[in-house]
Parts: sequence; C-alpha cells; structure tokens
Amino acid sequence: MALTSLRSHNPARIPVTKTASNRQRFVGLSAVCGWLLTATLWSAGSAFALPVGSSSDTRPAPPELRPHWKTFGVDASLSGVYLGGNAQFATLSGGLDLNFNHDRHQYFLNIGNLFTQVGNQVTVNRHAASLLYAYGLQDNVNLYAYTTHSRDQSILLNYRATEATGVCLHHLGAPLFSNLLVSLGPTIEHAWFQDGAMTNVWRADARLYGAIPVSSTTSVGADVFYRPAFHDITNLRLYGEAFVRVKMTDGLSLQLSAADEYDTRPRPGVLNNDFGIFTTLRSTFGW
Repeated sequence: MALTSLRSHNPARIPVTKTASNRQRFVGLSAVCGWLLTATLWSAGSAFALPVGSSSDTRPAPPELRPHWKTFGVDASLSGVYLGGNAQFATLSGGLDLNFNHDRHQYFLNIGNLFTQVGNQVTVNRHAASLLYAYGLQDNVNLYAYTTHSRDQSILLNYRATEATGVCLHHLGAPLFSNLLVSLGPTIEHAWFQDGAMTNVWRADARLYGAIPVSSTTSVGADVFYRPAFHDITNLRLYGEAFVRVKMTDGLSLQLSAADEYDTRPRPGVLNNDFGIFTTLRSTFGW
C-alpha cells in the first residue's frame, strides 16, 4: 500500500474542545498519523500500480516499476481508520491490482477507491481504474498503451478519462542504477467538472525515473513526470518524488517518499500544488 497526496478546495480541520489539552494533542496526532499510515490505495510511482499524487488516475506506473511475475500476479489492499469523541474522523481505502503476462505481452488492471469523512463532511471520495498493455519490443524497450478512468470530488472532478500510447527505454545506466528509464508519448485527456466545465486536451507525457542501490536491501531514487498540453506548454502538470526503499523480505518492502505535484490550470477554488510525505508498507504475491 502507499499513500496519496490530496488536493482539496476546502481543507477540513479536526474539531476539538478547549479542555484536556494533552488529550487533544494525542487525538489530533493520532488522526493525522492514522490518515498518513492508512488512507491508502495507490502505490508510489517509484513502486507499483497507481502512483502517489492527485493525477495518479492519469499516470499509471510502467511495467518496469512493478513486481515481475512469470504468469500472473495479484496485489490487494484494504485499510481504514475510525476515531470518535473529540476527533470525528473515518477513512476507508481499498485497491486491487491484477497482472497477466504471456511471452512479450503484459496486461495490468488496477482498481481503487479512497473515502474520507471528517465530522459530518465527506472530504474525499475518489475512484480510479486503469488498464495498461505493454509489448516487449527488445530487452530494454517497451511499447505501451493505456486507458484510465476516475472520479474525485476533492478536485471537483466528476469524471476523467485518458487514452495514451508511447515508448519506454528502461534498465539503463547499469551498474550505477538498478533501474533508469525514460518514457515519452502522446495522450488525450477528457474531463468533466462539477462547475459544468468540460475539457479535451492533447498532452505530451515525458517521464524520467532512476533508482540507485546503496546496500543489498536499500535503494534511493527519484521519479519526475512532465505533462504539458500540445497547444499551450504553460498548461502543464509537473510531478516529482524522492524516495528511500528498504526490502524486508522477497514479498515485503518499506518505503518513505516525499512528493510534490503542480498543476498550472486547476479549477477555481482548487489549490494548484500538493505536497506530501508518505510511508508505504507493501506485500505482493504471484507466480
């Protein structure tokens, strides 16, 4: 599981009373930590499935950053937090990632949801799904195509769909990098918002990812994603993430990430910048 940075046009505050200050601090801290550690359904861009960031629905992770199974793999997650009393807080998240491989063909299906309520106010209700196909043209070259679909009230989004294709060069820079990849391709993005606006934008997708091992179990790296509109390069999204990942067992890893996302054209009332620090504990299995 991983954590997702959220853009909100109406940030919520946890209500507390003016008494029992120590208890207030404890409950407030518990609520924040609980959200950070469990409001999770998309994995980090440096790892698997759907990456961190409020554009995660349009930026599925490439196959080279996912677990490699010979035939079939499954990754399922379900988590939640409930706090009552001075702090009224509840969150529930879940995700399902499926991977099927045959010869040079790879197929990935990702589905997830995140729900958060503070007091009587629903602050986040996000649904996302993606389908990705990749063809191994050469040992370090993939051709890919994907479609994504999402709803997210925290950024006033009723529905967004994208279709994209491109080429990815991966496992470059050895032996310094455990993986260095560059991908580039066009995408068409359709979006419908709560204020009645509708957009159809062709964008360029450029991505640079690199991870460097510092020991047999630990690696550090960064992931940068640049998405400008073809007709106006000032209409863009810029995503960056730095991470430290520790392999605990063959199927279990722990990761700390710092991520930032900038959107030059958010809807009115929606912030154009998201920043987050995320803790990720993930388990996977397959064959």
